[in-house]
Amino acid sequence: MNRRQLTQVGADAMRAPTVADADPRLLAGCGRIELGRIMAEHDAPAGSWCQRCRWPVGGVHRVCPSRALARSIRDRRPVPGWLLQLVDEVPGARAPAVPVSPQQRWAVEDALPGLFDAPPRQDPPPARPAQGGWSR
Repeated sequence: MNRRQLTQVGADAMRAPTVADADPRLLAGCGRIELGRIMAEHDAPAGSWCQRCRWPVGGVHRVCPSRALARSIRDRRPVPGWLLQLVDEVPGARAPAVPVSPQQRWAVEDALPGLFDAPPRQDPPPARPAQGGWSR
């Protein structure tokens, strides 16, 4: 591999993937068997290119975008952070849940109708500092 190819690999690995980089079958929506085929076709040895989409593998990301999307859809997991811009275009892709504070969760739970009014919630007591003693 010459210097020009190495420079191109570095530039491609640093750019954000687009819809054009994803397998067209993912954009049309597919079942579990087709997702398995996509994962098999886009499998690449580390430190090379994906044979199907020519995405550089091994530097920044260990898999091509199509394989990562297919795996997250098949396993019903959120997509990796470097593919979040594709969540709206790929059917079945999920964004990670936004963490909420306990107070926000309590407010939603307390607003639900029930048989009786719930007593007001109290914040949990602060953790006590560790006391001296034996330790293992």
